[in-house]
Amino acid sequence: MKIGFDISQASPTAAGCWAFAKCLCSSLIENFRGHEFTLFEDFGDFWFNENKSKSLAFSGPKVSRGTIFKERQLCAEYWNDPALDLKLGDLDFIHSNNFWCPEQLIRPSCIYTLYDLGFIDHPEWTTEENRLGCFEGVYRSSLYADFVVAISEFSRKRYLEYFPHFPEERIGVVYPTSRFENVTKDGDRPAALQGIRDRGFWLCVSTIEPRKNQLRLLDAYKRYLDESEAKLPLIFAGGKGWLMDDFIVKIRERVRAESHFDGLCFR
Repeated sequence: MKIGFDISQASPTAAGCWAFAKCLCSSLIENFRGHEFTLFEDFGDFWFNENKSKSLAFSGPKVSRGTIFKERQLCAEYWNDPALDLKLGDLDFIHSNNFWCPEQLIRPSCIYTLYDLGFIDHPEWTTEENRLGCFEGVYRSSLYADFVVAISEFSRKRYLEYFPHFPEERIGVVYPTSRFENVTKDGDRPAALQGIRDRGFWLCVSTIEPRKNQLRLLDAYKRYLDESEAKLPLIFAGGKGWLMDDFIVKIRERVRAESHFDGLCFR
């Protein structure tokens, strides 16, 4: 088969959607060597990678790159062209991973990755631009995708509740796995952890944004500080996401004990 695969969020340091797409793509290339893969670094009109020099490389005996664009507008025009089927050539499948979904294709068939629907359930967790872009892509998938891959049973259930017209038998679950390939190699200790003993801290690993509920964790940590004699430091390890630019201010407001934060690590 000839498979087109969306790697538009390619970045060695990205998490979430890209981690899932990266692991799935790598596994497909490794385990299905008889098939041909065309990897699209520019895909759709929702996500556009401005810094392609930092993209993560994939390699294999039958791996090639799709069309690459220097400008977002050119990328959008390509993927929204009514003649997209002809431009994609003889691909059998194309797999979308960045929330965007092409309109109905005769060939190739469209497979769509569904992450979550938090932008519908909790619009306050993200920006309006991102919420509208995600919703448009997910809604279009309910009209045009041939198959939907959900990353959890809960996401699958919510999708069918919001889009009951989509055939239940055409949505399945593929659970994410760890993106850490070499778990035996010790990493470098961040500077923020100098002086903190091994296993002597609480650790929260997650993108720093409202939907990850770190503010509720701060409330629990404040109670822990008030009631416990141990008072281990709390460390946040994760990149900054949506609507959390004032996170450190909120830490100080809620915990009111700056000296307890011996380790605060954003990576």
